[in-house]
Amino acid sequence: MLVTKHDNPYRVVDRTDELMVIPNQWGLVNQLGIFQNQYVTGNTFYVDRHIMDFGVLVDLPRGTKPAAGREDKRERRHFSIPHFPIRQAILPSDIAQQSRRGTGEVDSIDLARAEKMEFIRRTLAMTTELARCKMLTTGDVYAPNGNVVLNAYTEFGVTRKDIDFKFGTSTEDPLGRGEEAIAHIQDNLNNGGVYNGAIALWSPAGFTRLINHPNVKAAYQMFASTQEPYRNRLGGNTTYFREFDFGGIRHIEYRGGIGAEKFIPDGECRILPTGTDFFKTYYGSAERFGLVNVPAQEAYYFEKMSEDDDQWTIDAETNMANMVLNPAVVVRGYSSN
Repeated sequence: MLVTKHDNPYRVVDRTDELMVIPNQWGLVNQLGIFQNQYVTGNTFYVDRHIMDFGVLVDLPRGTKPAAGREDKRERRHFSIPHFPIRQAILPSDIAQQSRRGTGEVDSIDLARAEKMEFIRRTLAMTTELARCKMLTTGDVYAPNGNVVLNAYTEFGVTRKDIDFKFGTSTEDPLGRGEEAIAHIQDNLNNGGVYNGAIALWSPAGFTRLINHPNVKAAYQMFASTQEPYRNRLGGNTTYFREFDFGGIRHIEYRGGIGAEKFIPDGECRILPTGTDFFKTYYGSAERFGLVNVPAQEAYYFEKMSEDDDQWTIDAETNMANMVLNPAVVVRGYSSN
């Protein structure tokens, strides 16, 4: 398509396709289905804990009155849900005498709206991923401005389990460290022993040190090539995430982050069980009259034209609190050397 050259109106040039520079869409935690969504009404929720007990019987002489059993314990904790709003606006000057980039099509409010909505969806999805990773790595409910202050370890009185893999020691046993993590998870499930496996989310540096450790390499000499950690990837070789199974744990490299802030701290991992109901994302309602006493949605979008017909506004929001209801089952892996 020929257009006028910008610095010489008497010459024409071809218009080419627009070059799209789009950030990587990191969403591993969401893809793995670690967190289960819960939709509440309002901006608060509570969690009931039913602490069951059992005992072991001893024999007594016949006719002896049996001792009374211990009662189960119940407790309730109340939490607030952080609010994450975003606003985008379109002005007449944004589209007047403008062509849609790369096509030459005259811009319109519908095209501009679609672009704004795409940006909002990406932003909400990335915020959710970051918030979930914050809960896994620190135990904090993501609310960077401090409107909600909540740490799962503090709230439930749990000390996090840390395991040192000592990758700098050639005689160290990474398999044994993994088994230590599995044993800790099993001992602290407190859900009747229900889970279906364990995964480890590694930073790139930690994952590289793991697969390069001499004892890990030696172990994989006995496996078929499909199990080789240098080849096996989540979903095929075209994905972001390298992974391999080792010692009963599915180890996955997660390169995700926002700018300099990485979702998994450098050189570390988080090991956690799958198939439990400990990981929750609680969504709260929007502050709108039409949504009072209505169960929440994951995200809300509200659009309107100003009374003066001079601005189209898109308001969006998500209201969410990510929680690990049993933080004892999340293990931090790291290396001291």
